[in-house]
Amino acid sequence: NQNLSFTPSGTNNPDNEDLNTDNTINELENYYEYEIDLRPDNLIVGQNYIVDKVTANVGGEAVNWYLFRIPVRQPDRIQGNITGFKSIRWIRTYLTDFEQPVVLRMANFRMIGSQWRVFQESLFERGFFEIPEPDNSNVTVDVVGIEENSQGSDTQSPYVLPPGINRDRDNTSTVERRLNEQSLRICVEDLAARDARAVFKNLTLDLVQFERIKMFFHADSEDALDGEITAFLRLGTDYTDNYYEIEVPLIITPKGTRDPRQIWPLENEIDIAIQEIVSVKTDRDNQGIPLNLPYSQSIRQYKVTVVGRPELNQTQGAMIGVRNPGTGAGGSRSVCLWANELRVTGQNESNGWAANAFVNAKIADLAVVSASVRHSSIGFGGLETRLSQRSREATTQYDVSTNIKVDKLLPEELGVSIPVYMSVENSNTRPEFDPLNPDVPFEVALQKFETDQERDEYRSIAQDQLKRKNISLNNVRKLKTNPEAPDRFYDISNFSFSYAVGTVTQTNAQIQRYEFKTNRGNITYSFAPKPLSFEPFKNSEGLSSPYLKLIKDFNLNFAPTQLLARVDVDRKFLRSQYRNDQLSTSGVDPLFQKSFFMNRFYTLNWDLSKNLRVDYSSSVMAVVDEPQGDLDTQEKIDSVRSNFWNFGRRTNYNHNVNLNYTIPFDKIPIINWIRADYRYNTTYTWMTGAIGQRDTLGNVIQNTREQTLSGKFDLIRLYNKNKKLEALNAPRRPSIPGRNTPSAEDTIGTPFSNKLLKFLMSVKEVTFNYGLTEGTFLPGYLPNTGLLGMDRAFTNPGLAFIFGSQDPQIRNELAARGLMAPSAELTQPFQQNRAMNLNLGALVEPIRDFRITLNAVKREVGKYQEIFRNSADNPGEYLSISPIRNNSAYSVTTILLGTSFSRDDSQNNSPLFQDFENNRSIIKDRLDALNPANGEYAINGQDVLVPAFLAAYRGKDAGEMNLNPFPKTPLPNWRIDYSGLSRIKGLSDVFTSINISHSYVATYDASNFSNSLQYQQGLELYNTLQNRRFPSEINDEGQFIPIYVLNQVVLSERFSPLIGIDLMTKGRLNIAVNYNKERNLGLNFSNAQVTEQRSNDFGFNLAYTKAGVKVPFKFQGRETILKNDLQLRLDMKIVDTQQVQRKIEEGSTVTNGNLNIQIRPTIGYVINQNLNLTIYFDRTINDPRVTTAFKRASTSFGGQLRFNLSQ
Repeated sequence: NQNLSFTPSGTNNPDNEDLNTDNTINELENYYEYEIDLRPDNLIVGQNYIVDKVTANVGGEAVNWYLFRIPVRQPDRIQGNITGFKSIRWIRTYLTDFEQPVVLRMANFRMIGSQWRVFQESLFERGFFEIPEPDNSNVTVDVVGIEENSQGSDTQSPYVLPPGINRDRDNTSTVERRLNEQSLRICVEDLAARDARAVFKNLTLDLVQFERIKMFFHADSEDALDGEITAFLRLGTDYTDNYYEIEVPLIITPKGTRDPRQIWPLENEIDIAIQEIVSVKTDRDNQGIPLNLPYSQSIRQYKVTVVGRPELNQTQGAMIGVRNPGTGAGGSRSVCLWANELRVTGQNESNGWAANAFVNAKIADLAVVSASVRHSSIGFGGLETRLSQRSREATTQYDVSTNIKVDKLLPEELGVSIPVYMSVENSNTRPEFDPLNPDVPFEVALQKFETDQERDEYRSIAQDQLKRKNISLNNVRKLKTNPEAPDRFYDISNFSFSYAVGTVTQTNAQIQRYEFKTNRGNITYSFAPKPLSFEPFKNSEGLSSPYLKLIKDFNLNFAPTQLLARVDVDRKFLRSQYRNDQLSTSGVDPLFQKSFFMNRFYTLNWDLSKNLRVDYSSSVMAVVDEPQGDLDTQEKIDSVRSNFWNFGRRTNYNHNVNLNYTIPFDKIPIINWIRADYRYNTTYTWMTGAIGQRDTLGNVIQNTREQTLSGKFDLIRLYNKNKKLEALNAPRRPSIPGRNTPSAEDTIGTPFSNKLLKFLMSVKEVTFNYGLTEGTFLPGYLPNTGLLGMDRAFTNPGLAFIFGSQDPQIRNELAARGLMAPSAELTQPFQQNRAMNLNLGALVEPIRDFRITLNAVKREVGKYQEIFRNSADNPGEYLSISPIRNNSAYSVTTILLGTSFSRDDSQNNSPLFQDFENNRSIIKDRLDALNPANGEYAINGQDVLVPAFLAAYRGKDAGEMNLNPFPKTPLPNWRIDYSGLSRIKGLSDVFTSINISHSYVATYDASNFSNSLQYQQGLELYNTLQNRRFPSEINDEGQFIPIYVLNQVVLSERFSPLIGIDLMTKGRLNIAVNYNKERNLGLNFSNAQVTEQRSNDFGFNLAYTKAGVKVPFKFQGRETILKNDLQLRLDMKIVDTQQVQRKIEEGSTVTNGNLNIQIRPTIGYVINQNLNLTIYFDRTINDPRVTTAFKRASTSFGGQLRFNLSQ
């Protein structure tokens, strides 16, 4: 707690008790509890979680240290509703029931874990035995180590290193020390006969390249004799169905012995060759014993068992356990097992080799031939590869490819081009290990066959053989031999042809035959005729008047600019025949993957006149349907041929039409100062629906239409139609020394009249750009597609629709003709979208070097959709279900200058927000009076808030404010630049340029709004937002529900800059000062609050360049003096930002903001054109305006040496 005489308004520290500093008060009691009995009589090793005891002699007094290991997952009590151990944050230790003071010393309190987990499933011996009784054996898993358990006692052997094992050094420590040597300990109590207990660990190992597996075991028991207990190790892909098991009888270590060989008896050690383990599986397979039955062999003292089909090349887990085989009397046994140093030894270090050979040959100008041969043997690997990563297969590969110009073999007079490409590739891979038993050497696997013929057959099956063949003819065409011959549309030289065929075949142990065939081809027709112009009045002398130029220049072009047609055919055929477990194909059907596409493309470009151009392009995608399986009957072949010559089944049609027209205002002298271009672009798409369905959903058609009208009013050209004004606009000619020649401007009128005329001609140009993008998406259309995307009768969906019509009645018209899907389950919506952009601009120059750029922008985006489908209750009647207008947005430029410089009081209260609150009642009264429906407007409804908001922050009278939330007319924004001060005498002697700038941008945005679900009519896009309708639906309180639901509207205003000055002196000193101001106002309708963000930005930049600065550099004992540019720069910036939330009738709150100060001086030196040296300093201070953030300051400095690699 803080003892203060006052209550602070804010602090970064909690002023109440918070022990864990998480800023929360947690009153829940959820925990696990573990109880330890510390009474001296119960401190016995093996009980009460005690696993070891160490007695130290301190000052002649015996001091006992106990090692406790508490199993976390076995609590004595659970308090509360805690579940799991993933979010344990605190540990508390407390003592109870002590009658006298006690000192408890804990030397090492820590959490320990093991990657070895107890196997929970049954490991009872398989066989025809009685069902075992419920098991009561207790399994404990922990570790023993030389640092904790090396003392031992009369009843417990100490932990010693296994013979031949040394402690590893700790290479991470700065002092010489050894790591703690430890072993896994598994203790089992009352283990029943023929039962086992084990722990397991998931891992991924590849053991086939090693020779032996080794492991140490130690066992101690109170009731077991030598050989009555066994230890086992399982390796495999799982622990119950696919594994190898090595079992060894255990010699029990006598109590208290300290002899390492008695603690780690040689008889307990696993030391067995990996091939001995694998040979057990091989023998089982040769005898035909079922895989799911355990098969065992005795190898010396070991019992090796195999179940299933384990693979040592991808060992997924290891299991270590103890088993009671039930050979001794008395039934159950208790035992503790130590397991240590599970390892493999004797890595296979056999080497391999590889070789490559390449040859390239050029046969004159006829052909180029390339060939290569590659071979790598078993055991080959790069210098960077490990032994386990070396190749386990021998691969031989060769390939030959050639490019042939066949036309070189034909007479040149034929004028043909026939390039041919051919390639052949063959690869053979011989494995080191059996593909069906990856841990069995292949030569060993061959021994299971009795005859050489069987071995040769299996050797052929096991090898991976891959063959590739390709041949292609690329762009075969007839060349034009006579360049003087006229171009005709039927010339064979307009055609080109390409065809390619490829085959890939493969066989191996899994696949009897893999066959992949590809056939690709295309035929292309391309023709560009010469223009065929028609200009009937070109040479008419009676039309020489400039006012008749529009008629005289009339022209048409009857010949297209370009014609192009292409047909592409692409067929892929894949057949895979897999083998069964008997390596035959009996009962295994081949798998097929086929595709056959025929696509057509058309292009027509036509300059209809010098001002009008039309471009048309279309594509037709089709599928040639094939029967299932192989084409092994004449009926199937005839079916494919028929589909092919019918050009397949169409799946997609698309065309694009682009029209560009330059309006010939330049041909009419009175308006030749106007330039305008019109662009019309439309697309149409037909997409096929799903086939083979009982209830068809029809096809999909959609179109888009984009219209753009852009232009420019060149008012200078308009003014120049008057000779006097043209003379005023003409640039001054340079005067000749010694002559006092009056300018054209001096001969027109008085200086005052000339300046007045120039001022009246301040508007130099006006630009405009209007864009409208629309689209319609209509699912459920039934007819197929034909010419130009129309149906076969060339009637539907109609020329208007395929060329961009956006009439929403198209769905009703097609339904009335029976051309819409009859399904009542259609859920794909009918959609229309519309995006309008209007951009107006003007350039005003009232005086020389004083430029004003005006810009006004308006954007409107809308989307309408509905489910249009057949009625389930009244078939034949098509319904519009769930109409909605969503994803809408509206933006328009505006002017907020009347309130730009309004200031808050000391309590952050805004007079503008107060005006906003007062405006609500005025707007509400006006709306209530205008709406004839029964109801009233909510005082905090969006229909009231938006006009009140706009009136307050635009500084307008609420009684005259437009009530539409979507202002119709955009207001201009501007940018002002003046550079004429440098021409003033006195300033021109110091400065080469003086630029003063000012910019203002303000916008009103309403984004991502949609209609209220209470309104289902009049939502189509042709009902624009400016066509205002009054709401008619009311809520339970009798208040009108808005037609469109707005989430937020935003007013943004930016002076960038409010004032900016840029000075450049003749001494190459540049000074720039900018003051920027920004304001963003967001009106949120969910809580009727205004979020205001304000920013004031002041920047100062100073730059100076000094030429020819001498800097000495010393390199390799030689001193070089450079004379290059030295650049000095200082950048300073102060940014003050603040965010205020203003709630109606609740006041204002500062929620964010800071004062940011940046100072960045830099010094740069140009060593040469590619090397620059920079020394910099950067200081940033950030002072927040809220108490939830801290003040921060950062400083960085240093140097940079930048080398430019580009030329």
